[in-house]
Amino acid sequence: MPVELYKNKFKSRLRSGPCQIGFWSTFGSPVATEILGHAGFDWIVLDTEHGPADPFTTLLQLQALTGTETSACVRIASNDPVLTKKALDIGAQTIIVPQVESAADARRAIASTVFPPKGTRGVSTTARASRYGAIADYHRRADDEICVVAMIESAKGLRALAEIIEVDGVDAILFGPQDLAADMGFLAQPGTGDVVQAMEKAVAFILSHGKSPGIAVGNEADAKRWMDRGVRFVTCGSDVSLLARGAEAIAQRLARARGPA
Repeated sequence: MPVELYKNKFKSRLRSGPCQIGFWSTFGSPVATEILGHAGFDWIVLDTEHGPADPFTTLLQLQALTGTETSACVRIASNDPVLTKKALDIGAQTIIVPQVESAADARRAIASTVFPPKGTRGVSTTARASRYGAIADYHRRADDEICVVAMIESAKGLRALAEIIEVDGVDAILFGPQDLAADMGFLAQPGTGDVVQAMEKAVAFILSHGKSPGIAVGNEADAKRWMDRGVRFVTCGSDVSLLARGAEAIAQRLARARGPA
């Protein structure tokens, strides 16, 4: 029986349908990822830049999401073709590339996701992405299902936005407010007016050019505001923050109920 190539639901939903709601995972835990996958999010970021995840733990996370309706998007640690190749070979179809600051950065990122002669992606005939070789025409069809999301996290990246979105193969732009704020002189203050206004202008510009903007935020109120501004995908919070702040809240409530130790 022929084995079919997985369709990239995240990529197809960028073009139509409502804003995709996502969540950030930095634990590198397949158990936590599976729980998030059953929570009802459209997509989950598997973050290999911040946190302990490596290619093997990311593979386990991808496997954990296979039985869910949630799309996996892997943020590689840097714009490195080796890291991209490893993520794609273990089954990632959507790659989030951090710190894209120029058209050259974007072209380098795209090249590493596409097989020759159009790109430079290394060829493996038995990788998980091809169902360990069971998809006979994988190398001919895989490029169509790959989605590349360029992250804008600096003022330099913002200035180069017009040229970045014109690079063939850039499917979407994801704004990282924390790093952007820090680069603009507002460390740990992503809600500062200048930062927000810069991102609002950039989102409107991307939408006016028929492209897909997205943003990563830390709370539901901000997520709703950016959804109202037209972003096509958004993440709200992370597994680490959910556990840390949720645990702290329970401990504090019980400590108040107990009274002084």
